[in-house]
Amino acid sequence: MRKDMNSDINFVEYAYSKWKLFPNKKACIYLANGEEEANSITYGQLLNYVSGTAGHFSKELKIGSGDVVILALPTGFEFIVS
Repeated sequence: MRKDMNSDINFVEYAYSKWKLFPNKKACIYLANGEEEANSITYGQLLNYVSGTAGHFSKELKIGSGDVVILALPTGFEFIVS
């Protein structure tokens, strides 16, 4: 665990705190061949995607807090956002 992460918070709370401080800072970087940056996403973009995905799960799929789901996704930003 990173030194700046409080062990009492989860990933979503950590990412949200970073979004408030650094909305334009890169949150995730995708390395196409393991070395070269192919794509990236900022904390602000991540929050927007996560909010949209959560809204879809809640409204369209009727998945609520505490429900257990299994997601089968390829490696990439879709996996991180979900």
